[in-house]
Amino acid sequence: MPLLGPDPSRLTKDIIKNELNQRGIQCNEEKTKLELVTMLRTNMQYENLNKIEEAWQVTSTSWTLKEMQEYGKCRGCKHMTARIIELLKSFFHTGNIDKSEWYTAKDMLDTLEKKAEVGELEISEVPKLKTIENWIGRYARQYKKELAEKAQNLFSGVSH
Repeated sequence: MPLLGPDPSRLTKDIIKNELNQRGIQCNEEKTKLELVTMLRTNMQYENLNKIEEAWQVTSTSWTLKEMQEYGKCRGCKHMTARIIELLKSFFHTGNIDKSEWYTAKDMLDTLEKKAEVGELEISEVPKLKTIENWIGRYARQYKKELAEKAQNLFSGVSH
């Protein structure tokens, strides 16, 4: 059963502080139990996102190899490079971790264009706004589906 299951009220403040300390998170004595639980949940969510990202990187390796091959253009459009996709993913996940740093499609495009201006990217790599908007929609659906499947797998082994 996960540490912070459906009822974290059963955990003592000391247990939560010990778990935070094991994760390398220092907390002062003035923090309330609710604040400690929030800190721990945030850390656990961040760890889960990192695990998901690692899984994505493993599975995207084959896509990276495919993108290196040039078969021409599909219906007049160009494919986004693996580097652009990884940047878009990082923008997407930054918004998931901290809502105050949420990137819109326009923000993503502006950041990519700035990177192209300073020479970090080729201007030809920067996709159009509509392409980014479409990518966000596809990726968000795919990401939510994967999270739901992972949650289902986590809780399928838990007995009530």
